[in-house]
Amino acid sequence: MKKYILYILLVPPLLFFLSACEETKTVSEGNFNFNREFPLEAPVENSLLTQWARKEVKDSLLIDDMEGRNNWRMTEGIATLEYTDERSIDGKHSLRYHTSMKDTAYIMLPENRTPWGSFGGQQGGGAHFGITFDEPQDWTAYNRISIWVYIHPSKTPIHHFFLDIVNEGTDYNTTTPRHDTVIQDLIPGQWHNVVWEISDLPRNRVKQFNIFQTLIGYEPGNDEFVTFDFDRLQLQKVDADHYDGWSIPNTQFAYSHIGYRPYDIKQALTDISKVDEFQLLNTQKEIVYTGIAKPINNKNGSFTLLDFTDFTTPGTYYLSYNSHESKSFPINEYVWLEPMFSGINFYFCQRCGYEVPGIHGICHQDWQGFYNNEKKVINGGWHDAGDMSQGYYRTAIGAYVLLRNLQQVKDKPELTGLATKLKDEALWGLKWIAKNRFSDGYHISWARQRIYSDNIIGTPDDVVIKAVNVPWENFLGAAVLTLAEQYYQDIDTNLLEEMRETALENWQQAYKSGKNWNKATYLEASWGTIASILLYQKTNDDKYKEAALCFGRLLTECQETTFQEGIPITGYFYTDSDRKTILQNNHGAFNEAPMLALRNLCQAFPDDQDWMKWYSSAVIYSDFFLKRGSKFSAPYYLLPTAVFRKSDMLAIEDENKRNFSLIQFNDGTALNDEYTLRTFPIWDSNLFHGGTSCHLSTSWALAEASRLRHDKSGMQLVGKQLEWTFGHNPFNQTLMYGVGYNFAPQFAYCTKNVVGSLAVGMDCIRGDKPHWNGSTYATCKEMWIAPVNRFMGTVAAFNENIDSLKQKHNIQISIEKEDMSASSQKAVIRLTGEGTHQLAMHLQNATTDFQPQKVALMKGEEKKD
Repeated sequence: MKKYILYILLVPPLLFFLSACEETKTVSEGNFNFNREFPLEAPVENSLLTQWARKEVKDSLLIDDMEGRNNWRMTEGIATLEYTDERSIDGKHSLRYHTSMKDTAYIMLPENRTPWGSFGGQQGGGAHFGITFDEPQDWTAYNRISIWVYIHPSKTPIHHFFLDIVNEGTDYNTTTPRHDTVIQDLIPGQWHNVVWEISDLPRNRVKQFNIFQTLIGYEPGNDEFVTFDFDRLQLQKVDADHYDGWSIPNTQFAYSHIGYRPYDIKQALTDISKVDEFQLLNTQKEIVYTGIAKPINNKNGSFTLLDFTDFTTPGTYYLSYNSHESKSFPINEYVWLEPMFSGINFYFCQRCGYEVPGIHGICHQDWQGFYNNEKKVINGGWHDAGDMSQGYYRTAIGAYVLLRNLQQVKDKPELTGLATKLKDEALWGLKWIAKNRFSDGYHISWARQRIYSDNIIGTPDDVVIKAVNVPWENFLGAAVLTLAEQYYQDIDTNLLEEMRETALENWQQAYKSGKNWNKATYLEASWGTIASILLYQKTNDDKYKEAALCFGRLLTECQETTFQEGIPITGYFYTDSDRKTILQNNHGAFNEAPMLALRNLCQAFPDDQDWMKWYSSAVIYSDFFLKRGSKFSAPYYLLPTAVFRKSDMLAIEDENKRNFSLIQFNDGTALNDEYTLRTFPIWDSNLFHGGTSCHLSTSWALAEASRLRHDKSGMQLVGKQLEWTFGHNPFNQTLMYGVGYNFAPQFAYCTKNVVGSLAVGMDCIRGDKPHWNGSTYATCKEMWIAPVNRFMGTVAAFNENIDSLKQKHNIQISIEKEDMSASSQKAVIRLTGEGTHQLAMHLQNATTDFQPQKVALMKGEEKKD
């Protein structure tokens, strides 16, 4: 006999959930080799750089052949500029640029020093040179810039520079694409043809073309100076990449490049066509499946849906439709393990204080933090992004998601190599969390670092950071270290004890910071809940249970559970329990935190009186915010980022920000005159753009809610978000570098492009629709640990629910609501199936006389109650 519990939530429409025990199966490692050494090598043949290099040039215009006819000038920095006849692409000369990678005078400027006298961690200076045209140039007949560059060999492994155009009369504002791009990862000792597609940039009155470099310092043993030779600056006309909107070019497919699991929904999109059928081909190009192509027309455009869900045979396949073929993709159970493995590679390559082959040596040994009279070296953990900054929650959440994935694979003998990589990498982050502890709950929350230092304490390039006390980060650290203990009983006992002590002290310092805890931010409530539960499970000390229940109540107070002003969306969160500011993100996001906390609460305290309140909070959030909101971005079904209020936009003091916020507000989906829903964030500056981190944070949240609820449709929607990240998007591009096809270079000027990295992410310039252009700039295209963290968290929960997606229950439950009066409703529950089942009902916002009961069904029989 199986036990089923029927949960009913009386927020129209009536909701129910079916739970059952499920049989698990072993996931096969297949042909993947998870013992490969890091750093992984990117398959550059699948990159956008390779695609760009192959494009036919249909027209061109020479801007400068570097023979001295144009007046290139240094406009900033310590570099020198001269013509040289040592080498050239054509003619006799090239333009030589030569600079030190560190400007000590710049570092010592008062505005670059902290109040306690150290360097502030900015760039080590900059060098800019370019051409200013006598008359503005009209470049609209061309859509690509081409220039040749030769990098002189040296001991320095990192080389980069920027290209930049300035269009006279253009207002470069919050919703205008940036007008620069970074060039990096070029091999010294040979000429490179660098190209930059500029289709989306205003260029009818180009006044300046610039080349510049940010000085990132140099490590001991590397060369201080770099030398670049430039030649043949040219405009070109090519068939430009699609970069804006929901539509798909008619030769392309939007599909999951990394493949599908056999039991997943398997769909692709392409442009509209009159062709009725599509085929699935095997590697011998034999037709193995024929399906019906379904046209879709909605506010986002016209598409053709190719659905091959009922084809489940493992193998490698191609889609064929309307005389076009996709690139190959697999169908097998382990498709999500390879991008997970690539994600681990990203963390390895971002290690601080560790020699990463081909990128840097043991770095930043003079990076220090202090609190009162305590002072210590703080290198370690993982660099944050394209620069080399470091942040507490970045490394802590990184360690947490690595441990969550370790939970999924540690007991599978065939995945030992993957488990070892996860365990080793998580430990690198855990060591930094334990190391980065000062007294009284203080730690280094954020430390900016954009240069390679000399590793010598007491010199001008030392970066020294003041420690702070951030309660929610202390709860986070306590949770991660407590979770980790079970996996590291075999490590050095002193380190293990340090991790235990840090967890307990972090929790204690964070808890006492709130005094009576009658209010909290959603992050304090979320991570306070998680840390308290983990410590209660470890110690059985009731003070942690009491704290967890307190934080659980505060967390539910942060949520909107009514339909404000009659709008059809609810379940979103506010920033704190005062419920005044709606939670909205436009760069970093922590949407997963409440769902992680609620899932922990429901699992830890199933008999608590607030259990249904926690459970219904996850239901309302996932069904009435995320699922309902995703329909506005059909047929991609991207999850919404946030609900916005017009009154909040009008209250912005800065006139410029207010005006551009209102433009973006109006571009969203109007829920009424006051409220709008957006798929992409509202940006408040020209710099902080990029929605992938926010999107994957929400995806992780839905995965945790679906995991709690055993919600198959919710987890299928999570799958659509992951597939968007790996090619099922209008641009047919994977967003993870080195995985899938058509991956773009990322902004990684202090290190290199590394396999497994994700950028801050998909941009939006106008109309609440995706924008993904050919430029590589911060922050939109900047590689960042935050989206990788959210991907790893999402895929951990996604993989954990494999069996619930495969299971076919031997009972089906349907529910119908009948209105009886203003205060009373009748629910008709229909059961079909076979076997004996125990049914129980939990309610939110209502009472019932329904009693738990045993139900015996014969095959084909229907019962109702």
